[in-house]
Parts: sequence; C-alpha cells; structure tokens
Amino acid sequence: MKTNVMMFGLLTVFFGIFAVIYPTWNYFGEGRIEWVGNIGIALTMVMFLLLGSFLYLNLRRQGGTLPEDSDTADIDDGDTEMGYYLPWSWWPFFAGAAGGIAMLAMSVGIWLALFSLGLVLITFIGWFFEPFRVEFHRFIGSKVALGQSCVSTPLSSLVGSTHLFKNLGVCVEQCDRLRRRV
Repeated sequence: MKTNVMMFGLLTVFFGIFAVIYPTWNYFGEGRIEWVGNIGIALTMVMFLLLGSFLYLNLRRQGGTLPEDSDTADIDDGDTEMGYYLPWSWWPFFAGAAGGIAMLAMSVGIWLALFSLGLVLITFIGWFFEPFRVEFHRFIGSKVALGQSCVSTPLSSLVGSTHLFKNLGVCVEQCDRLRRRV
C-alpha cells in the first residue's frame, strides 16, 4: 500500500503542475482558455488526491506493513473476509435491473428517470435490510411439516456475522416450537 500511496501522490503532484501549465500554454498559444480540458485536469488531480489520502489514512490506521508490501509474505497472508453476501438473494439482480432502467430512462426524459430512481431506492433498501430478517423465515412452516430441519445452511457460511447467529438461534427456537405442535 505504500507504493500505491506514493504513486497516487506523484500523480497528484503531476496533475497539479499540469493543471497550471495547460491553461497557461493554451491561453498564450490560442489566446483563449479551453474550459473542458482545464476542469478535467483539475478534477483528475482532485481524484488522485482523494484516492491517495484515503489509502494513506488506511495505511496509517493499520499501523504496519501489509502482506502485499512484505517480501516474505505468503499468498494466504493477504486473505481477508470480503464481507457477507447472501447466495440466495435476488435483490442484486433486481437492483441491477432497476439501475439499467434508470440509465435507459435518462435518455427518454427526466420524468421517467425520477420514477426509476424510486425503483432503485426500493431495491437497494431491500438488498440492504435482507440480512437483518430472521433466517429462513418464509421456509420454517413447510420444512417442519415435512419433518426436515429448519437450519439447512452450514454454520461455516454464517461465520463473520454475530447478528446472523442471533437470527439462527431465533430460527431454531421457532422450529422447536413448531415441531412440538406437529
């Protein structure tokens, strides 16, 4: 990460210098200022500044050498948990479809784009709150009636989220209650 921080820092300096040279050269060469290139170069400098400072702050917060920067590190040293993703979720598909509709709607008119942004908002809220529901809530009754276990997911797929372990406990309690009734 140190290399990335240095690279983005050098690119920030380069585009900072070039953001001064380009309009000056353009003004003296053509007698006018070319706004699109000037603003584009300045915003490119800002982009590299934001990326470099973000990486610098993360490197400083971690307080050590990352496995990528160490010559003696193994490939496995860099493996980290990327996050918890629900493999059975349909929300990413619908969020992508709603985003595609929003992009197409912008070519037709702003009124249709505003309608499609509502779809995007609904799908992303559904995708965000899906892990906070009780695990297998809609499948509990049918599995108990068939005499199967409520918890059909291995615990290894739920590792990393304490909230899901709480939900798993709730599911097991509900499953036991339903089994006593049957």
